[in-house]
Amino acid sequence: MTLWRTTWLSLLILATLVIVPELQAQELTLFTMPPPRSLNWASPWTLAFDAAVGNRFTFTHIKHKHTFGHVFIELKGPNGERELTGSTTAPDAPTDSDKVTKEGYGLGVFWADLKGALETPASLDPQILDRYKSGRIGFITFKLHPDTYQRLARFLREYRERGYGNIYNGMNLPREGRGAGCSIFGVVFLELAGLLHPEFVRDWIISVRVPESLIGGPLTGKKISIKNAILSRWAKQDEKHRVLSLYDPDLIFEWILKEWEKGKFDQLHDTSSADRGYLSRKQLVRRQKALGLTYDVSDIAPPTDPIWQGQAAAK
Repeated sequence: MTLWRTTWLSLLILATLVIVPELQAQELTLFTMPPPRSLNWASPWTLAFDAAVGNRFTFTHIKHKHTFGHVFIELKGPNGERELTGSTTAPDAPTDSDKVTKEGYGLGVFWADLKGALETPASLDPQILDRYKSGRIGFITFKLHPDTYQRLARFLREYRERGYGNIYNGMNLPREGRGAGCSIFGVVFLELAGLLHPEFVRDWIISVRVPESLIGGPLTGKKISIKNAILSRWAKQDEKHRVLSLYDPDLIFEWILKEWEKGKFDQLHDTSSADRGYLSRKQLVRRQKALGLTYDVSDIAPPTDPIWQGQAAAK
């Protein structure tokens, strides 16, 4: 009887192992690709020159140069689910330069609704592998709480279903369905997960004051000449302006490199950084020449605020 019971239990355990799939880690990875060279945000002219000339005439990663850099995400679920996507312009979309040169948007182009699309693994996977070889990509992986993964998966699913990915740039308010450039689309996943650390806001954002007199397009109904738009300066604090704040792929990339060097120093000298919340418990990761960071935040439950805001909350 004892032998029969032992055999029966062994078979039951074996059957369970076969039938129940092994649960995998739930992870969010934020990828960032810097532009071919850092952009000079000192003035509209220096920015336009770097974007239109300096970063277009480059021989590195020719097929996917990303003049302003690029940010995208990978979301992995417990049963092998994998999403790899980012916000970009649709293949047949008019360019931002067309908005400036042909439609008179001037510096209002920073808030222009462009025809958008959500990227696919078929587009992004080859870029990742190519950039691992050069090191011109950085990544931050977060091991997630189960509820956090469900919240992020729901957001992405509904973002697609509602067609919000069809607006690139715009007001850069993805949770309101009012457009998203690549960087805010990636960062909003950190916000939804409750992982948008104050250091990210401090170190990843570039902010400039855009003169209202040079903002054309739907925001003002004005037409601005390309000459006036480009040969201009940012507004002073006491001048009428609109603040443009963007998460910069280049700043995110540089932050990752600095964090990696800090972590390596701490390991070599057996030192520890000041308490920075979950940022104090990083792991250093290298994939060929690319550097990245991993944080186990599976003990941090997600926020309970609504996923959608503004008019999108009413849907």
